[in-house]
Amino acid sequence: MSTNTAAPKEIASMKPAKVRELDVRPILRSGGEPFSVIMAAIEKTALDGALRLRATFKPSPLFHVLCKQGWQHWIEHGDADDWIIWFYRSKFEETKEGLSKEDLGAPRLQKRLKVDGNTWYLDVRALSPPEPMELTLSVLEKLPSGVSLVQVNERVPQFLLPILLERGFRYEIKQLEAEGAVRVEIARAS
Repeated sequence: MSTNTAAPKEIASMKPAKVRELDVRPILRSGGEPFSVIMAAIEKTALDGALRLRATFKPSPLFHVLCKQGWQHWIEHGDADDWIIWFYRSKFEETKEGLSKEDLGAPRLQKRLKVDGNTWYLDVRALSPPEPMELTLSVLEKLPSGVSLVQVNERVPQFLLPILLERGFRYEIKQLEAEGAVRVEIARAS
């Protein structure tokens, strides 16, 4: 079954260098599970890029997982056991801070995020877990290149730290005893 729709403008105008190719058909044909390989490829795909995935079937459960992370999909072709699925992000209208107007309109983010040059400050104090981690990861997804994020928290975010390393970020923790706070300075590792 082939798709009848034209490619979304994000895909049609995308430069080939921004497209990451991943063929998991050999893994599937040998009885393997490619989920971790797909997720690793998604992590390495630029926010303004796309992942072009080839699979032996239409991976509907994957659509839901990646949609939660802000990825949309488009099926280029779907015949027999050769499905070609594109995962991409919609272009969003950016503000000077680099977040969409929709993101800044969210009250929980608008009140907690401050931008000062190449540093963003996110105050997650007084939030209940897992909201500090979710909010931090949400902001990091949209963090422009060359910008760092300082999370201000009440405690060291133990569950966040390994996720930061997995996603290619480095961090430094500073205790602010006078304020009773912890600052986690986060930047891309590269």
